[in-house]
Amino acid sequence: MKFTKLPVIALLALLSFGSVGYAQTESSSDNSGARAANSLNKQFLEMKEKANNYQDYKVIKHNQLNDFWKGVMDSVTSYKKEIVVAQKQIDIQKAELNKIKQELKSTQQEVHKNDYASARISVLGIQMLKENYIYLNFGIILVLLVTLAVAFFSYNKSKRIAHEKVTEFDSVQQELNSYKQRLRERETIMGRELQTERNKVDELMQKLAKSKTTNTALK
Repeated sequence: MKFTKLPVIALLALLSFGSVGYAQTESSSDNSGARAANSLNKQFLEMKEKANNYQDYKVIKHNQLNDFWKGVMDSVTSYKKEIVVAQKQIDIQKAELNKIKQELKSTQQEVHKNDYASARISVLGIQMLKENYIYLNFGIILVLLVTLAVAFFSYNKSKRIAHEKVTEFDSVQQELNSYKQRLRERETIMGRELQTERNKVDELMQKLAKSKTTNTALK
């Protein structure tokens, strides 16, 4: 039977290659990959235990090495298939992620648009922030209140002045009525005095006429 002297370093390199391939696909591999790795490790340990020692080397049979290598290649092939499947899944997930990003971007734009629309109000065709619109309304209300207060004070002032004018007019009217009353009384008195004077004149005229008649009779 022929024997092949193979350094342990070469076997370790093979195991390292298998381990690296397994580490790269660990996130997407299933239980079959884990079982394959355990099988390779078990085969390596068995091959190492059954190998003969020669100085600092291990002597391994061809059939054992070939079986182990076949197992390694099968595992590598399985890992490659799993890597392809995982890559497809990654591509699908990337496509879904890009779709989600697009939807998120569209949603953010819609939210921004809604925020813009909800934060503003159209006043006479002018877009205005609701806060500014509230401040504008407060300003208008304040101006109206000030105007109303000024109008109220002006009305009270006008009312007071009107009342004073009415009072003055009533006083003047009363004075005028009193003056008219005094004037009528004076006219009455003067009429009576005039009538008295007329009576006196009539009496004097009668006396004068009698005197003239008496004088005429004496002649």
